[in-house]
Amino acid sequence: MIRGHSFSAPFLLFMICMVMLLSAGNMAAQSVTLPLTSNGIVVRGQGSVGRHDGYGLSLGVGSTFSGVLDVGLLLGASVTPSDDSVISDIGMSYGYAPLKQSPAIPLSAQIYGSYTYRSASSDFLTRNRLLRESRGYSLGLAVVRDTFVSSGVGLRIGGLVEYENYVKTTTVGFDTDGFTGTSEVDYAEYPQTERLSGLGYGGYLGMVVRTPRGRTLLVGAGVLLDQALALDVRPDVQLHIVP
Repeated sequence: MIRGHSFSAPFLLFMICMVMLLSAGNMAAQSVTLPLTSNGIVVRGQGSVGRHDGYGLSLGVGSTFSGVLDVGLLLGASVTPSDDSVISDIGMSYGYAPLKQSPAIPLSAQIYGSYTYRSASSDFLTRNRLLRESRGYSLGLAVVRDTFVSSGVGLRIGGLVEYENYVKTTTVGFDTDGFTGTSEVDYAEYPQTERLSGLGYGGYLGMVVRTPRGRTLLVGAGVLLDQALALDVRPDVQLHIVP
């Protein structure tokens, strides 16, 4: 069992500095591997509900090296009912844990992020023969504490800070020279480029379960608020498998 420790000034200073760094500047967040020091494979599913009036699901698989470095691939899809659009994601994720909880250290910290390509589809885009895609990255910090009530079951609680930066481009999907048909848009206004960025912050609550075969399961949820106070709820399931 990991016994309680008080939060010392150096750790509070570390948390404040990391948050300030990220403020100036999604798949590996609060990784199941944080209490571990072994290699293995991590499989993950994460949902998103409420953000930008939409909902989504992402799936990922990757490797962890000594429980410190996580690298993987992710696939995802989200739906926005307000404009009847579907967004597909493909990209890579990573996580690095510079701080591991131990009898001498009360917290674990992980820097995580992703680089993602997104493509959007909707009836509006199809009717007007428009192509919309985005490329960008996310960068975050998770600071958590695991309190084990037994050798195999623990409670995880912590805080999250995330920054996202994407460039969205909408282009015409055909040669408009000599076009004489009707359209809902003025093709002369394209291509259009928009930068989407923002900072979110919130908390995480989950349960960590270790099995006798060396597998570790994390079931939890993160809740984040962005700068417009939009709420994003992220149910999260991760499984660490030792080969």
